[in-house]
Amino acid sequence: MMSPPQTSNAKIRKAIVQLVLGGAVGAAAMIGMLTLLERHDGLLQDSGRLAALATALVYALMAAIVGLGTLVPGVGARTLNVEDAEEIAEQRQALVVGSLSFLAVAVLLGSLGLARAEGAAGPLSPTLAGLIAAASAATLVFLGIRYRHVGDEMMRLASKEASSIMLLLLLVVVGGKSAAAQLGFTAPLAPLEILAAFFALYLLAVFIAVGRRGMLAPR
Repeated sequence: MMSPPQTSNAKIRKAIVQLVLGGAVGAAAMIGMLTLLERHDGLLQDSGRLAALATALVYALMAAIVGLGTLVPGVGARTLNVEDAEEIAEQRQALVVGSLSFLAVAVLLGSLGLARAEGAAGPLSPTLAGLIAAASAATLVFLGIRYRHVGDEMMRLASKEASSIMLLLLLVVVGGKSAAAQLGFTAPLAPLEILAAFFALYLLAVFIAVGRRGMLAPR
């Protein structure tokens, strides 16, 4: 009779460890990124670049965590929201595709955010940044088409719902901001702000979609 409470407590402890570890790694990565960006005049003063780089950092961390957890199931069983290492083995293809997709988004946004532009220095030339961004975008398109049916039925339904939710979020956030800018109440969104908002809102939509199906509950 005592087994269920113990199991529940173990899941809660695992969730707390994941939150604390994720928060600590995220904070350290953000501090490190800001420290490096201070060396380039104008980067931290550009809201679009900062939004793109911050979003890229989130995707990069998720790619690293999911990728490491997939390659080392013993670690993944503790850091990912799965039952055990056996579930990771069963979902290996979906996890690998997801990790690569996250990485491609991170590289896409990161390359554009680090490109030199008028009034702001950057470590990447516009030509190199454009080539990297184009390759990353092509990778995203390939993964999206080639592995569009990867995962179980619940994951595919959650993915479709996330796309619908993202459209609504884009309408409210980007559409609302654009309408306000047109009326003169605020400044218009910069190109990088729109791109960062697209991927950030998609990530939020995914969490909403999977959360509504109970897939975020501690396991």
